[in-house]
Amino acid sequence: MTRLHDGGANWSTIAATLPANSQGYSDSGLAAETTYHYHVRAFNEVGDSQDSNTASATTWQPPAPVPQTPTDFNATNAGSGSADLVWVDVADEDTYELQREKAHKQRADTWTSTTRLSVVAGTTSFNDPVGSGTFRYRIRAANGSGASDWSTWKEVTVTDSGGGGGCGDGGGGGGGGDKCHPKRGC
Repeated sequence: MTRLHDGGANWSTIAATLPANSQGYSDSGLAAETTYHYHVRAFNEVGDSQDSNTASATTWQPPAPVPQTPTDFNATNAGSGSADLVWVDVADEDTYELQREKAHKQRADTWTSTTRLSVVAGTTSFNDPVGSGTFRYRIRAANGSGASDWSTWKEVTVTDSGGGGGCGDGGGGGGGGDKCHPKRGC
């Protein structure tokens, strides 16, 4: 039995002899996502046959493991009606899923009536312009193999007050946020 690696120029013998009447062969230790081509030749005391037609097979890439739960998750008030969320990046994620719930005393950890937000893989922060109020957040990492457990939830009270620049009455702004019209802006 001979094998040719995809893109290679030389056939290699991988099994000099197989038992008589063999109908299969398992070729192991191959590179993932690679095409291999095979020929088989029969022989007996009279001589060898011609090579068989070429059979081809492509190895597959094993799926990535389910990612770990992101660590050091935290939620803080960023002002201006938004929450800043940060965490430590984990390996093997394709996306992060954030879950947000308006905090209610009677629903301490039920996670009903929630909003899910998706965040790009490799990201370690997210600014959520949720508006003012008290919210609970949690995060998990996901890929094609599944999703991690949810992190421990964090609660944050988000305020509308922002640092710097409001409308002001002239050149350059500064303070005066109460002079902005809620629909027309500053």
